[in-house]
Amino acid sequence: MKAQSMLGGTGIPLDDRDRICAGADLRVLDGETVLEGMWSAGDVARVPDLSGGGVGGYCVPNAQHAVRQGKILAKNLAAVLRDENTKDYVHKNLGAVAGLGVGYGVFQSGNFAVTGLLGWIMHRVYHGFAIPTFERKARVFTNWALHLIWGRDFASVRKVQRPREFFEEFATRPAPVGKKAKAPSR
Repeated sequence: MKAQSMLGGTGIPLDDRDRICAGADLRVLDGETVLEGMWSAGDVARVPDLSGGGVGGYCVPNAQHAVRQGKILAKNLAAVLRDENTKDYVHKNLGAVAGLGVGYGVFQSGNFAVTGLLGWIMHRVYHGFAIPTFERKARVFTNWALHLIWGRDFASVRKVQRPREFFEEFATRPAPVGKKAKAPSR
């Protein structure tokens, strides 16, 4: 996967996938040289995966790493301003969750794995707790609970998924008996 190509003309050191070369503390590197005052994190950064599990030795460009790198980056910026030591970004993988349809999901951590309804619940809980505010969490969890009781409201979703359906239905209907189509006025 290639990063945003707009970085190509900036002069910032990039790897072969157009990601900004960063060290473990998220400072931008030119080879082994730290470029003072330049930092990078998230999808556009090539950050070493110190846990040893990353593809090619680097963190994959996903939201999970981006959010966690952002927290370390903020702490490192504050540390530099206070003339303190920076910290390296280290992510220890605790497992994986995935929803595979309503009521079916998977959860895996180490040798422990759960599938089915419990896996789906664990997937929902994990992602629900990543929601930033208590109010938003409450709204989302409440909606999820209501969907379990009454099902989802598909009224508007169907038309969004197949927008031509409405027009096809009315375009193929015969004209009402006794009415002729009017010629357009000029």
